[in-house]
Amino acid sequence: LDYNTPRSRNHILTPEEKDYITNDVVIVSKALNVLMNENLRKMTAGSNALSDFKNIINKFRFKHYFPELTPEADADIRKAYIGYVAIYALFLFKNLF
Repeated sequence: LDYNTPRSRNHILTPEEKDYITNDVVIVSKALNVLMNENLRKMTAGSNALSDFKNIINKFRFKHYFPELTPEADADIRKAYIGYVAIYALFLFKNLF
């Protein structure tokens, strides 16, 4: 599928485009079905793991060890995380070629 092909607002999907979209939706549906069959009610593996962890140590102990951050601290940490991801991606890209 060529993502750079110009498509008008009223574009009618080609059979190839319909198949591509259908395949994308089926893959997500199958992945979510696996999660639901395993009684994992969150949308991602990470959110399921965090939920399980909170249940194991209980909510009160979780809040004790991981208090809610101030908006300023949260913003600083998010910048650091995004910066790490960007640097790591550049490192991987550089080592691929």
